[in-house]
Parts: sequence; C-alpha cells; structure tokens
Amino acid sequence: DHQTWLSWCTGYASWLLAQQQTVGGFPRRFSFPDGSVIDSSPTMSTRVLPFLATLAQTTGDRSYLEPAIRAMNFLWEDHQKHGVFVGGTQDNPNIIDKEGATCAMESYVSLYRLTGESSWIERAQVAADIAATWMYVWEVPMPSGDPGMHWRSGRTTIGLNIAHTGDSLCDQYLAFHPYEYGLLWKVTRDPYYLQIAALCLFNSKVMVDMGDLGLAFPGIQQEHWSVAPQRGRGVWSHWNVFPTVAHLTG
Repeated sequence: DHQTWLSWCTGYASWLLAQQQTVGGFPRRFSFPDGSVIDSSPTMSTRVLPFLATLAQTTGDRSYLEPAIRAMNFLWEDHQKHGVFVGGTQDNPNIIDKEGATCAMESYVSLYRLTGESSWIERAQVAADIAATWMYVWEVPMPSGDPGMHWRSGRTTIGLNIAHTGDSLCDQYLAFHPYEYGLLWKVTRDPYYLQIAALCLFNSKVMVDMGDLGLAFPGIQQEHWSVAPQRGRGVWSHWNVFPTVAHLTG
C-alpha cells in the first residue's frame, strides 16, 4: 500500500545484491553514506535473508531470494553444519555468540515458511539447539542483603542468557525468538521446542520494571547481569533499547 516504501526497499536490495562476494557471503559492515566496505567478514550474511525473503514474497520476484539462499548455503557448508555459529553482533566480528545461532535460526525458518522444504527446518533445528545451550536452566542463588543488587530477590534465573564467550554477563536476548521455537515445535512436535519457546516468552519478563525496580520508568528492562561473581550486579544498569524491541518482537 506504500509504494514509496517498497521502492526504497527494492532500491536498497539492488545495491545490496551488488555487494555479494564470489563465495556467496556479504560483507559485515559498510560506511555511510559512501557504502565502502569496513569489514569484509561474511559471517553476518544471515541478516540479509529475512529482508530479501520478505521482499521476494511481497513482489513475487524470486530473484531477490536466490542470492540469499546462496549466502545461507555458503555459511552452512563453511561452518554452521559443524555446529559453529559466530558473528551475530556487528561490533564483534567472529566472536562465538548466541546471536550467531539465532540469526541463522530465524533465516532458516523464513526459508521454510516460503518453500515448505524440510531441509530448512533441519538446519533451523541445529541452530536452535545451539542457541538454547546459552540459557541458564537452574536457579542460581543470589546474595541477600546487598543494597547494590540489580537482580531482585525471588526472581527466577531460569531462561537467563549468557551474552557471549569471554565473560559471564547475561541478558534476555532470546525474548526475540518464541515464534521460531514455537514453529519448530509445531512442525516437529518435539515438546522440547515448546518448552524453550515458553522460556523465551515468559521467563524473559521477570526483570521488566513494573514500577517496582526503580529504573527510569515502568516497562523497561536493563541489560547485563552477572550470576557469576559478582552475582546479581550488572554493568549496564540503565535502559538499553534492544530488550524493549526483543519483548515487542517476541
């Protein structure tokens, strides 16, 4: 209904597809506004798929989809089929992180929705299983009587997500993905995926400020708690935009 929006998207897609590398990937980062490549690493190529898949579906033009499938096949053969998922965050080029797995999961689910081909679900399961291993699935006891605590007493730590390798900071990024885990349950009927979907949807909300946490205003959530030393304290105690977007998306 908004042709100017569609024209912007098709124009951007034309530029983007011209950046595809010979091996099939896309550079990670470009400068703005000149578009020169800042980082040529292709490990973030998963992010083009949902956009191009939606554009192909909207326009009926499959030429937008084929380059994205080529990129996903390259990533799968290069490292993902070995259980390696890296580079999901723009500022950490090839760090091992859960976002590398969740971005792949989202892309493979998008391909399954478009094509109905079971091979995409099989790949999505690999990514989903890896992403779920970043969750805490036990109650970590928190110190009592510490006025500097950011984690409130009595709130469950089950479903909290380790951020990346290298430290013990946690967030609730998986609040983005109850849909993908729910679809995997619907297709496979494996109750494991339904359980993970529920953790992503419900347990991610335990530290949303409902007027009782003293954050800037109700409805927001901070990022980065530690449930290793120093347990219960955070290093990013003010509002970050991504948790809000994650909850709205999920």
